[in-house]
Amino acid sequence: MELWLVKHSSVPNTLSAYKKEAERLLFWLHDQGLTLQDLKLEHVLAYDAFLLDPQPREKWCLQQQPRYLAPGVFNPQYREVRKVTRYLKSGELNPAWKPFVGGLSAAAHRHALGILFGLYEFLVATGYVYVNPFRAARKRSSPPVKTVVRYVEKEVLQAALAELEQWPEASEQEFRRKERAIFTVRFLCLTGLRRAELADMRWEHIHQQRGEYWLRVQGKGKRGGDIPLTEAAVATLNRYRKSLWRGEFLGDDVGPVLMDLNGKNGLGNQAVHLIVTTTLRSLSDPRLREVSAHWLRHSAASLMLDAGVPLQDVRDNLRHSNISTTSGYIHTNRERRHQLTAQHTI
Repeated sequence: MELWLVKHSSVPNTLSAYKKEAERLLFWLHDQGLTLQDLKLEHVLAYDAFLLDPQPREKWCLQQQPRYLAPGVFNPQYREVRKVTRYLKSGELNPAWKPFVGGLSAAAHRHALGILFGLYEFLVATGYVYVNPFRAARKRSSPPVKTVVRYVEKEVLQAALAELEQWPEASEQEFRRKERAIFTVRFLCLTGLRRAELADMRWEHIHQQRGEYWLRVQGKGKRGGDIPLTEAAVATLNRYRKSLWRGEFLGDDVGPVLMDLNGKNGLGNQAVHLIVTTTLRSLSDPRLREVSAHWLRHSAASLMLDAGVPLQDVRDNLRHSNISTTSGYIHTNRERRHQLTAQHTI
């Protein structure tokens, strides 16, 4: 397994995800008195169900109440919990740590099984096991047409930003927290950056060409590229800079863009996630309670397409390798679609 992880060590986020799923499987196997070589189809099916609802929850999960009682029925007893570090500062295992926060969502469930399928393909290729039981468990069906539904409409985003403008700023800490929240939400919506890309963003990554600003991004799977920074995006950057007592960006600054409230240290991937989720869940619109940073990336793509940006350009802005992925972000207003179609006649 270590060799399998080494293969993915060049991409930290991928390595972290693969290691997490492999460890979860090993914990479960140990609890069942099994090893990697013992895994059969019946065990895979049992683990498949376990990922959706790890039982007993007090043993496996930080979250003791499921988010939903049934599809679409929110559990009023559900409470958000924060992840805890696996190890204490002393180096000892943290007794409060659990392999799961709660049962996996449908998307996370599919992702986990895909990772473990790849693990066993590797184990078969290296002769550690003879068959891949995850292959036998795969369901054969026609893949559905992918349509992105996790996005936020423009009017909802505008109302959210207007509500954020009313946040208190009686102290410098409150002021900086408010400005950082506004910057993070608005900038993700304007650029379509992934949360890890915003965390990695540095001032020296911004360059000017023929009077226009561009941001150099090293994205997922090392698919890098330049994305345009519009006037609105640059204005958002400069507003955030001023909250840190800096002047407008002149092209000669260095260091991380997103900072802690003291303006001394850059923030990481998980910090971006927490800023987005805690900010939006604190607002009055219940539609924002499930929104993550990746939803804002979806929203950015949909808003670009709605504004008339060509599909190929949106693909390049988001750095998709396949334009069919970008096509999934097209959300057409039904009334507008009807009116436009009505123009077609013979």
